[in-house]
Amino acid sequence: MESRDLVGYWSVRELAEASGLTERRVRQLLRDGRELRGINKGRVWLVRDVDARAWLDARKAAERDR
Repeated sequence: MESRDLVGYWSVRELAEASGLTERRVRQLLRDGRELRGINKGRVWLVRDVDARAWLDARKAAERDR
């Protein structure tokens, strides 16, 4: 997969950094598929930009409500 194919997608590392979670936890959430959905390409997970941003916004809202 070439880098131009990845425009509009987030990697596990990018989501982990943005959310404050570990890469392992992000992968667990992706495998579970309920809270966060992504595309698995072999050993690589990709999350569409719109889904990543919605998930991050939902996490922030949940933290504010605590």
